Amino acid sequence: MADTSDVQMAFVVDTNPAAALPVAAAPGNTTWQKINFVSHDFAPQSDTARSRVIRPDAANQEARRFAGGWAGTLAMELARDTELENLLSYALRGTWASNVLKAGVAKTYVAFEEKVLEGASPFYNRYRGGVLGGFALEVGTDGFADIRFPVSGLTIEDATAALANSAYTNAGTAATLHGVDFIGLTLGGFTNPLDVESISIDMTNNLRSDRRLGSKDPRAVNWGKRDVTIEFSAYFEDNEALQKFKADPTIAATFGFTVSGGTAGFDFQFDRARITSYGKPIPGENQTLMVAMSMVATYDTTNATDFRITRRT
Repeated sequence: MADTSDVQMAFVVDTNPAAALPVAAAPGNTTWQKINFVSHDFAPQSDTARSRVIRPDAANQEARRFAGGWAGTLAMELARDTELENLLSYALRGTWASNVLKAGVAKTYVAFEEKVLEGASPFYNRYRGGVLGGFALEVGTDGFADIRFPVSGLTIEDATAALANSAYTNAGTAATLHGVDFIGLTLGGFTNPLDVESISIDMTNNLRSDRRLGSKDPRAVNWGKRDVTIEFSAYFEDNEALQKFKADPTIAATFGFTVSGGTAGFDFQFDRARITSYGKPIPGENQTLMVAMSMVATYDTTNATDFRITRRT
């Protein structure tokens, strides 16, 4: 399939972020995976320090840029494409096994390549040593399921041509999941199923950049403790949610998607979560009662993780 877009984004596992590209085992034989993306704002990190010297002519003695590396957010739409499933595994620091991805502690660096056709010939920016800081998933009633990956990295390489002998795998063609593809929310201990208006997941790896003297670029971007927050707004016909919040139990929570007219989708599973906030607005005239709730995922000893994603097949 011919690529007719003026902008192309692809990625590959960066096995040696400190070395010059190509990063594959066989030099010059790197295979990049193209992705369907909405936008990205990857950009160099830039902070400037100004000298505090007091000059008699009131001029600034010196200014130096000291921050290095790069950061930004990659925005996509949720779909059962291999490339997005790979990005999910890098963010959750796990691997897919028997259609299940468990959050873990694996460390994966990724290189992203942006190709832009502006003018007569394209140019390339390659963002090296990228670490996915988690993801944010938002689903509402009137749009596609949006997923955003915050990324931090080490260096940026620019070029006027693709790497010699590099290959590119076309992006997937799976249908993008929409709010109408939502299957339902299951909360452990709740008597009645809930009609949900919106739901979101915010998972962060708490990244840190290891700075060093003698270089503007960090020596590494490291992973910290994972935090997972689930928020949703739903219609309630009784006071059960308030009772659960007051009881302060740990509960299991699962919500899933299936593509319209098919079976391919995901279940997002939190086997041990705690309700952390409960809000019930006073409805106005001709308004239904809606409650907003937040939960925090915690470690489950049975599944040895705090967060699982299961493919619907």
